[in-house]
Amino acid sequence: MKRNNIILGIDPGYDRCGYAILFKNTSTSTFEVLDFGVITTHKNLLFEDRLCHLAEDISHILEKYSPNILAIEKMFWGHNVNNAIRVAEARGVIEMLCRKSGCKIIAYAPTEIKSRIVGYGQAEKFQLQTILQLRLHLPTLPQPDDAADALAVALLASEESNL
Repeated sequence: MKRNNIILGIDPGYDRCGYAILFKNTSTSTFEVLDFGVITTHKNLLFEDRLCHLAEDISHILEKYSPNILAIEKMFWGHNVNNAIRVAEARGVIEMLCRKSGCKIIAYAPTEIKSRIVGYGQAEKFQLQTILQLRLHLPTLPQPDDAADALAVALLASEESNL
């Protein structure tokens, strides 16, 4: 059963995939971080097996928290096209699983996330982490970067969505 006001934030990847689970209390407009971290897959596995491992971990998160929204970072197309294609495949697996579980999907560009959370689209990782620590009342800076990015995209979606 879906619980309202639960957002799954994802910084997609097949090697390292950042995830975050936020609960939005609509009566107080406050946020509670339920979980965040990174899903990693072993580089010696076949790519297809890495996707299966990622799918298993995402499925576990969906079962445990029952989010109603997936907030995911849009693709950044760098110089390594092969890597970008593989990240796109991982993103497709994640979106399919979330959609099948009933999540609404919202995607944001990395610069849009930084601009809306920090106030500057080219903000450094440390600036983003510092703002997240303050806004989400975390005892330490959210680490690693992939997890912090997932927290940021979840926070942005939770602020903008009509939950």
